[in-house]
Amino acid sequence: MNVELMMHAKALAEAAMLAAIAVQPLDPGLSVAELQQVVVGRDGIGAGTFRDVVAMFGAGPTDSRGRLLLASTTVMIALLGDSDVPEEIRPAAALNALGKMFDELENEEGRDATADRSFIHARCSSVPSEQIDRALGLVLCWGQVEQKGGRFCRRGRAWPEYRAHPTAAGFGKLQIGVLAAELLPVVRDVFAKRAGVHVPSEPPAERFGRFLTKQGWTGFAGWWTSTLREMSSLSDDRHPSAICVLCGALLEAALVAISAPAVDAAEWKQKFLANPPDRWKLGELIDQAEASKIFRPEQRALADLLANQRNRIHAGRFHERDRFNPPYTNAHEARSARDNLAILLTAILDWQPIKSLT
Repeated sequence: MNVELMMHAKALAEAAMLAAIAVQPLDPGLSVAELQQVVVGRDGIGAGTFRDVVAMFGAGPTDSRGRLLLASTTVMIALLGDSDVPEEIRPAAALNALGKMFDELENEEGRDATADRSFIHARCSSVPSEQIDRALGLVLCWGQVEQKGGRFCRRGRAWPEYRAHPTAAGFGKLQIGVLAAELLPVVRDVFAKRAGVHVPSEPPAERFGRFLTKQGWTGFAGWWTSTLREMSSLSDDRHPSAICVLCGALLEAALVAISAPAVDAAEWKQKFLANPPDRWKLGELIDQAEASKIFRPEQRALADLLANQRNRIHAGRFHERDRFNPPYTNAHEARSARDNLAILLTAILDWQPIKSLT
C-alpha cells in the first residue's frame, strides 16, 4: 500500500467535500460517484485507492440521501488551523457576523432562540448574503449551529473569533482549505452535471428579502423578515385569518417596494403614484402590476383573491343594518394564501426591471 498516495487521496476527498459547502452551503452532500469524479485521475490516484479511501470514512456523516458530508473535526481544522485559505472557502467576516448575530438574538429572546435565513441575512447585512450562507454551511457541518426545519439555532455557547489568516497552522501538513480552493471549479461542475436530482430552491419570500437587502433598503428588509418570521410561527388550522392578512400585507409591501425602480424604468405610470405611498391602495397596485405585465390574467386573479382575503380585517364591510355576516376563514384558505403569495412574488422577481437588480 502506498500510504502517501492514500493520504493524498483522502485529503483530496475531504477538500472536495469542503468545496461542496462553498458551492452549495445548505445541501453540500456528494455521492460516492460524484466524489470519484473529482478524485480519481488526479495526481495519479486510481479507482482502487479511491475505494480504499471511501472505506476509511466508514460510518462518517451523511445527509438524508446517503451523500457524504465532511466530518466535523475536519471542518474545525479548515476553519481554525489552515492558513492562506481564500474567502470563498472560509469567509472570516461572515463567520464573525454570524456569531455576533446569534449573541444579539439570544440576548433578545433567550438561549434557544432560532432564526430563518432571511432574518439572518437582514441582521448580517454588512456582509454579502452569499458569504453568510457559506459561513452557515460551515458551522452547520462543524456542529456549532443546528438546523430545525427552516430555522437555525446555536448549539454551543462559545463562538471563536475567526481570522482570515490563522497563525496556528499546525494541525497537519495537508491543508484541506487550500486544496478545497483549488477544487472549487471541479466541484461546481459536479453539481452542474446533476440531472433529475431535486435540489431545494430558495423560497420566493426569502429571495425577495434578499432583493431588499441588496438594494440597501435595510429598514424595509428588517420589516419584511420580521413579518415573515411572525407568519411562519402561525398555524394554518389555528390562525387562518392572521395568515391571510399577513400574506396580503406582504404582497402590498412587495409592490410598494418595487414602485421606485418600476417608475424609473418608465414601466409604472398610473396617476395614483403621484400621491404619497400611504394613500396607495392594494387594488391600485395590482392594477398597475397587471398593466405593466408583471401579473398575467391568471396571476391577477390570485392577487385579487389575496386582496379580498386580506380585506376581511375590515369588519364594517360585513355589517348591514342589524345583520353582521362575515365570511369564514378556513385552514385551506391560509394554505392557498401562502401558495398564492409565493406565485406572485416569483412573478415580481422574474419581471425584467426587477430581475436585473436581483
